[in-house]
Amino acid sequence: MTQAEGFQKRFDEFISQLSKDLHHANWFGRDEILCGYCRGLLIPGERKSMEPIAARMDPEHAQASREAVQQLITDSKWDYEALLRSVRHYCLPVLLRIGPMEAWIVDDTTFPKQGTHSVGVARQYCGNKGKKDNCQDAVSVSVANREAKAG
Repeated sequence: MTQAEGFQKRFDEFISQLSKDLHHANWFGRDEILCGYCRGLLIPGERKSMEPIAARMDPEHAQASREAVQQLITDSKWDYEALLRSVRHYCLPVLLRIGPMEAWIVDDTTFPKQGTHSVGVARQYCGNKGKKDNCQDAVSVSVANREAKAG
């Protein structure tokens, strides 16, 4: 198995576990959409909003993909605590196999934005650009050891 195939297998297992942990009445049939959306966030492409991700997921059925992603993101009842438990349950043991947890990392990251419709977009200092511009600011919390981090 190549490194890329190994990564793909672990990614699919991770998304499958997230889907199982998020399962509830209105989740039926959304595992594939969640997987496609997550892949869309990771693959190259300047715009990471629903429409371009949906178009990359299935170019021949871009409108149907966009509607499916839109419904997944806006209409699904997300249990963020279940989602965080699932991520912790999956990622923390992998990190701890490498070595003991040594640090909490709290960081802010700015994402340049072209429009103003995303949540939290404002004209503010954008570290990626080194100047004031339209961007979205996010805070992340990660745990780390000398070899890896999970966050």
